[in-house]
Amino acid sequence: MPEERYDNASLASLTSISHLSHREYLEEVKRVDHHFRLNAYFVAVTWVLLILWSYWVTPPEEMEILDGPEFYAALFATMFMLLTMVGRFSGFFWLETKGSGNVSGVLVASLTTQIISCLNNALMCCGIPIP
Repeated sequence: MPEERYDNASLASLTSISHLSHREYLEEVKRVDHHFRLNAYFVAVTWVLLILWSYWVTPPEEMEILDGPEFYAALFATMFMLLTMVGRFSGFFWLETKGSGNVSGVLVASLTTQIISCLNNALMCCGIPIP
């Protein structure tokens, strides 16, 4: 197996976090956390805009209300995702909001992704015509 070689610049970037002071490290973590939170908001707004756009451009005759196996598949997927989210995130929210009231940006991004997935399935099984 060939040995990987790094030049001095790439080695410095790989190990740069170890040279940070405690205060600088915490500021870097806050910055990354902030970016996760902003990206989660961006994804949520983009999802809403894409849903609205898809309903706007789809002709009414192409809209369909799910029934039969497709309806039950969307219903069960929604239920399983809700159960998983409640089981996985309820402890995190209880522990994180106990003291400061702030929730991690990584947790917000993860929850945003799962909520969007759950809402997509919920739209399909709530009797709303879908494109």
